Amino acid sequence: MVYASPQRSACRVLWDSISSLATPISDPWVVFGDFNSFAFGFEKQGGAAASVSRYREFWDWIDRCNFLNIGYVGPHFSWKRGAVEEQLDRVLCKLDWRMSFIDTEVHHLPLTRQYRNRIEALKDSSGNWCHSVTALQVLAVDFFSDLYTNPFISRPAFEIRGFFSHIPSYLWDNIVCTPDLMDIRQAVFSMGSYKSLGPDGVPSIFYQKFWAKSTWIPSSTYLELERIIRNFIWSSSQVRSKVSLMGWDKMLVYGLITKKG
Repeated sequence: MVYASPQRSACRVLWDSISSLATPISDPWVVFGDFNSFAFGFEKQGGAAASVSRYREFWDWIDRCNFLNIGYVGPHFSWKRGAVEEQLDRVLCKLDWRMSFIDTEVHHLPLTRQYRNRIEALKDSSGNWCHSVTALQVLAVDFFSDLYTNPFISRPAFEIRGFFSHIPSYLWDNIVCTPDLMDIRQAVFSMGSYKSLGPDGVPSIFYQKFWAKSTWIPSSTYLELERIIRNFIWSSSQVRSKVSLMGWDKMLVYGLITKKG
């Protein structure tokens, strides 16, 4: 199942990964989900004109992999925001899979409104079901407070050895070194503008917009900030749990960097 990134570069990485998986597999197989890409111009309606190069690139990848698009039953578009509608979800398969499951149909549900999941009831420690909003709030807060503060709760140990690639020793220094300005800038500008907020509550678009208006800070100040942050992250002091990471929004406006002042 696929849930692709809206960033084009990340989509390419996903497509390459699926291609590499497809090559050695001789059995019937299928891949489906939200590819966050459309394959033809008519699969988008409203908003800015569809990028020919982008949807042609996606179609060329489908063609290279010898995938079949199963098609669908129901509304033409599978995603909508305001006046923009797109067909981003699809099921792709190999010919032998299609021949094995020839009666398979894909149904697009009507894009009428979005429903939010709600928790209507929770069971307390005595086995009683609680339905009121106040009781649900108390149960939720008590559960997570106890989960993360009670040292006697037994949590399962997960064996992760062997799940990740070995990091060669010659890369260790690069991993533990302090990032420089260009590393930080690259990380900031690679984020989605309105993705999840950081500890300061400010979206990444703020930093992207004001980056060019900031100025250099003295190296002594930078080193002191680095010391504070390292102590904050790695210190065993319980005080750190009550500390809020400094006002990075103000630091960027008045301190952080693109040109030497």
